[in-house]
Amino acid sequence: MPTEYHEIPVNWEDIKNYVLCEDSDFVDAIIEADKVFLYDTCSFRFHSNMAATSMKGLIRFFKKEKSIIIITRCILMELASFSGTLHDSYVEYFKTLYDNDVTTFIIYEESLFNVMAQCFSGKNTIYGYLTWAVRMVRRPVSTVTNTLLGDKKLYEEIIGGKYRESSNAYRNFFYKVRCSKAHGDNLGEEILAICSHLLSHIPGTPDGKYCVITDDKGGAGIIATLFKKTNEQFAGARIIIYSTPRLVQAMYNLNVITEKAEIAGGLSCLGGACITIAGMTECDFGINYNISLSIEELISMIITPGKLSIVF
Repeated sequence: MPTEYHEIPVNWEDIKNYVLCEDSDFVDAIIEADKVFLYDTCSFRFHSNMAATSMKGLIRFFKKEKSIIIITRCILMELASFSGTLHDSYVEYFKTLYDNDVTTFIIYEESLFNVMAQCFSGKNTIYGYLTWAVRMVRRPVSTVTNTLLGDKKLYEEIIGGKYRESSNAYRNFFYKVRCSKAHGDNLGEEILAICSHLLSHIPGTPDGKYCVITDDKGGAGIIATLFKKTNEQFAGARIIIYSTPRLVQAMYNLNVITEKAEIAGGLSCLGGACITIAGMTECDFGINYNISLSIEELISMIITPGKLSIVF
C-alpha cells in the first residue's frame, strides 16, 4: 500500500502545545538566535530514542549554544509517514524539548520568504537565491527534478527565473514538491539543502550559525555538494552538518557530557555494533570517509585528545 503523507499529522493535537509555528515571531527568532538547528528525519527518530541521561546532555548542548530547532513541514511529513500519526516517542521528544525551554518551530518551507524579506528589499533578489539553490541541488533523478520537469510553468519560474510581480515562487515551488513526496526519496534532504542555503545568505550571518542534523550520508552529501558548487564569491555563511557521532563529540568537547556512559548512550541510539564515520585520525593526512569502529573504540577515540576529529 502506498505511503500517505500528511502536512498536518493526525495527532497534531498531541504536539501543538510543545511547538511554535508561523503565527509566532518566528522571523525574529530565527534572525536573533545564536544557533539554528534544522533536523533531518532520521536523526530526529534516533534522538527521540536516545538514552535518558544522554538526552539530558543533548538538551544541555542546545541550551548552551542558545539554539532554536526547526522542523520543516516536509520533515514532519516524513516523521508521520507510516500512518499519518507521529509515534509516541516523537511526541515525547517534542515535550522534552519544550519542558526544558528549547524552542522548536515547525514551519512551512515557503515561510522562509518572510525571513529573507526581513533582510532584502527586492522580491527578485529573494527569488534569485531560491533559483540558485534549486539549480545546484537538483540531480538527474530526484523528486525536485521530476516535479519541475512535470510542470513547465514552475520550471520556467524557478529554473528560468521568469518571475512576475505577482509571483509567489516560494509557495509555488515548496507546495508542489511536498505534493510530489514519494516513499524512499531524498526530498527531505533536498529541502534541507535548499533551506540552509537560503538562510546562509542572510546578511551578517556568522559561520556555523545554521546547522543541519542528519545521519543520512546521502543527504549530507546533497547538502555538502550544494555548497561546494557555489562559487566562493556567491557563497553564504558556512553551514555545519552534524551527524550524531559528531554531535556527541562536540558535546564532550564542550564538557556538556563527561562520562563514558553518556557518550555510549548518545551513540547507541544509532543501533548496531559498529558505527561508520567520516573524519581524521592522528594517522590520516586527509578525510577518511570509511572509518568503521565499535562503540567502545569510538568512545575511546572521542575521549583521547587529538585522536579523532569527526567530520560526519
